[in-house]
Amino acid sequence: MFRVFQAAILVIAVSAAPALAQDSLSGTIKGMEGSTLTITGKDGINANVMIGADTKVIGLTAAKLTDVKVGDFVGVGSIPGADGGQNAVEITIFPAAMAGTGEGSYPWETQPQGTMTNATVSNAVTTVGANSLTLKYAGGEKTVAIPPEIPVVLIGAATVADLVSGAAVKVAGAKDATGAMVAKFVIVGRDGVVPPM
Repeated sequence: MFRVFQAAILVIAVSAAPALAQDSLSGTIKGMEGSTLTITGKDGINANVMIGADTKVIGLTAAKLTDVKVGDFVGVGSIPGADGGQNAVEITIFPAAMAGTGEGSYPWETQPQGTMTNATVSNAVTTVGANSLTLKYAGGEKTVAIPPEIPVVLIGAATVADLVSGAAVKVAGAKDATGAMVAKFVIVGRDGVVPPM
């Protein structure tokens, strides 16, 4: 995660009323009627999510490892390798306007023993090799092995119009008093991209 999704969860935790419970959902958009988005979860069960005026929509498009340049700000999800190092399982390229978002290296609950490392613009990817990225961030440095065919995505702007049937999404929100989920953030994959976070 690309700690954008995790950062969204933190924003929700701070801004949501005490009576609202945090919630999240991943799946595929089945359809949208009015302000109600229907998502088919990974378990095959449909869930309705309310899209409001304050809902933020973030788009993800496919990228390649060669798109990662020295000086870029990236988020790299990784897991321990057999050699004791870290193996990347996903890379997210942040736009310049989001430089510094979630900088550092943190536990990543999406993967067992996972770590999410976000590196800053000037001290981001300092060497780009065929098999590894070296990341620098405030207080540390990490080299991560890059396996072939790793998913790489680029964060970009999106709107409610991008919430179309068949698109993969991750939603962060809160349940209201009736139990309905109200979305605060929606991360939507474009052109078949599945959010890897």
